[in-house]
Amino acid sequence: MKPLKTVVINRSGTELELKEGNGGVYRKLTTLGNKDSAKYVISCDQNATYREYWVGTGVGDGADSITITSDDCAEYKTISIVNDPVDHAKLKLDTINRNVKVTAVVNQTGGDVKLEKDGAEPLVIRKDEKFVIKSDPEEAKNCNYMVVAEGGSRTPISTKEVSKAQIINVNMSGQTGDTVPKPTLDMVPRGLHVTEVTNKTSGPVKVKHCRGQGGSNESVDVATLQTNEKYTIQYDPKKGRNYCVEYSCSAAPGASSGSQAPNLKSLDVFSKDFAEFERIDVVEDSAGAEARLEKLEPRPEIATSTTSILSRVLRRIIPSWFE
Repeated sequence: MKPLKTVVINRSGTELELKEGNGGVYRKLTTLGNKDSAKYVISCDQNATYREYWVGTGVGDGADSITITSDDCAEYKTISIVNDPVDHAKLKLDTINRNVKVTAVVNQTGGDVKLEKDGAEPLVIRKDEKFVIKSDPEEAKNCNYMVVAEGGSRTPISTKEVSKAQIINVNMSGQTGDTVPKPTLDMVPRGLHVTEVTNKTSGPVKVKHCRGQGGSNESVDVATLQTNEKYTIQYDPKKGRNYCVEYSCSAAPGASSGSQAPNLKSLDVFSKDFAEFERIDVVEDSAGAEARLEKLEPRPEIATSTTSILSRVLRRIIPSWFE
């Protein structure tokens, strides 16, 4: 039986430690940072003995900690660590069941919008924020919503659209004559790998489609990203197309000053990278001479890497290495 994968996400705003064990004896797995919703993928063997995963600040084991069990991992595909809305000092689990479909509604209108559903209080989605719709295909037959813009214009989201889309980007239509701008929906269908590429270097980079490797002759520009700009790639695994990131290596060792053209280099982004990671940052060394890809936020359905498996084996054989 294949191991179950559960993504643990830190949304508490505080750096947390994640430990594995049972009977009150734990060994540290990782530290979940307090920025960018740090994630860790737990690989849970369904045939193994009962396990616990302690999450906390490491200061004490009271209100600032919480325990995830192997039963939780069997039931949930995603577990977020959040602050208790009543007692902010306490941690609680926000979970998503394995048979629940998740659709993110992202507000890109430039202002606030409301999301209405029959029988529920309207929910305000702030500018550039998102709301996650959780729909159980066996129970939620009616997932009809209404997006209401600040001016009062309305656009429905149907049950069918929620079922088929993993992301719904909400924008605003332009005004034509007397027509009032209204929310428009840009659907990202399920089955695509959505990966965000961010330029963290000091200069511009180009994202390209590539048939070969290393920025081959058969490449097409997709986007030019200035420093800190982002580009979202919707990768279709059926097409199997590779990408590359081209950057200027003007500060490379041996490069002379003056009118010499900058040295262009390319970094390949393969299909497996899109399948495994939700975010890829382009970063550079301290001299700005070389860039590299920093692959972040592994997807929940991806198996734990060989390195992680080897690490767990070594923890059992030589535990003192990890203390």
